Amino acid sequence: MAEFNFELNSALGGFRTAARYDTDAEKWLTDSAMWVKNTVGIYVPVSDTDPIPSKSIGVVTVAIDIGTATGGSKTTIVDTTQNFEANMLAGDIVRVNVGGIDYYRTVASNTADTITISTLPGAPASAILGNPGVEEVTVTCVTDGIGGNEYTAEIIEAPGTDDNLSASLTGLVLTVYLGKTGGVLDNAKNTATAVAEAIDQIPEFIATMTGSGGVMPVTVESVEFTGGVAVVTVTAGSKYEIKWNTVHG
Repeated sequence: MAEFNFELNSALGGFRTAARYDTDAEKWLTDSAMWVKNTVGIYVPVSDTDPIPSKSIGVVTVAIDIGTATGGSKTTIVDTTQNFEANMLAGDIVRVNVGGIDYYRTVASNTADTITISTLPGAPASAILGNPGVEEVTVTCVTDGIGGNEYTAEIIEAPGTDDNLSASLTGLVLTVYLGKTGGVLDNAKNTATAVAEAIDQIPEFIATMTGSGGVMPVTVESVEFTGGVAVVTVTAGSKYEIKWNTVHG
């Protein structure tokens, strides 16, 4: 039996079925019925004695599931009107429209009403403090988006004579105050690990000592956060279409 591509569009706006042409029986087969184009150009189920549809291109069986999301995220499409078999869509391709832009992603897995996809755009801004590879601390925004690119960071001496290491966020400026003892910077207080731990207490950031360690230096100038990418999130009303790579069912 030879198989051909065949895209079906339901008059009701969404369905799940596979189509293939049986060259022995000389008719189109689906999971549950034969399909044929009606007078207004919509393919509808009919009996196997009706005319054979003629739209055949290629050699791999294709089917389509069209729907409207009821919710989602960067990595999921939720459609509570669906009742998919677990992981039946894994490996297939989904096109989802968010904000008027089509994004094509691979399906990793699915439950009855949630499709997990490879991630949509969106990344947090970050900054590297200290000397790269040595006294280095990487600070990353907790939230994805371009807003994080507005932050700057600085490391300065604490204003007093006997101060512990501390960190604070004022507006869009992250400031690390290096600790002192007797009016002199105290190396024991100002390690890269300690700086990371102090910054990590601020809810907007995650900080990690990413170098080999050592004492953090005062910054000569502020460090800008970079790399934040606007988030694309599937929301209620997002239209999606699944292109199946194999016959399901």
